[in-house]
Amino acid sequence: MLSYIEGTVGELRELTFENSGGYMGENRACGLKIRLDSSDMQGADRYYVSFEPYPGKTIISNEISGNNCEPAYIDSDYIYCPLTSELTASGSLGVQVSAVFTGGSADITVKSSVSRIFFGFSLSPEAGPMDGGYESIFEKLGRIEEKLGRIEDTLCSADYGYITAAVCACLLGGSGGAPVFFPSSRDEAARVTEEILEGITGDEDILAYVAAPAGEGGSACLIRVASHGGSGVITEFEGKDLLEFMKQEADI
Repeated sequence: MLSYIEGTVGELRELTFENSGGYMGENRACGLKIRLDSSDMQGADRYYVSFEPYPGKTIISNEISGNNCEPAYIDSDYIYCPLTSELTASGSLGVQVSAVFTGGSADITVKSSVSRIFFGFSLSPEAGPMDGGYESIFEKLGRIEEKLGRIEDTLCSADYGYITAAVCACLLGGSGGAPVFFPSSRDEAARVTEEILEGITGDEDILAYVAAPAGEGGSACLIRVASHGGSGVITEFEGKDLLEFMKQEADI
């Protein structure tokens, strides 16, 4: 393992992380190092780390009870956990620590807050060798259907504006290799967008798409975040504007 993303669980069980220093799609190139001795979660009989790589998908670590556990383990009040490509692929990762205390008639489980880690942009891991051809519409629809299945799991009721924005994000991001984000709320969409802007350094060009759910007084929309020469530009598309934008991008 090359580097650690260091985190701390504070007195109020608030989990916070430093800048990630990792990139989308990396596999075991970095891991988490979470400090527990500042919280009442210290000294538990066992721990678990829960991950949310995208809304509707939760991955839970192995039981963590000592320094001989694998792959995640605890040593001197620090939890160490490697990050696989499954966890870093989306560019955004929710993390929560659970501590289980055994005693009395029942186990007691306490949890930290959920903290979100953002990874730097990288070229699409789904890309293959150049063959001079184009992806068939059936292959593209198959991938979109799979992603929409994940999105639908998080929707309490059908929001066709959001589904349209999500489909457009998949089409634009999938075809150009740009990262795509599916935050679970409008507030989280704003935080994701801000994190992308904060990641702009130097003269590098950045392009990302955020499918934002409807919020109070606003409809679902597609957010396009772009930068050129170190300056970021945020553009929101919804309804007819989104249709015109897709026509423009498809050169229809």
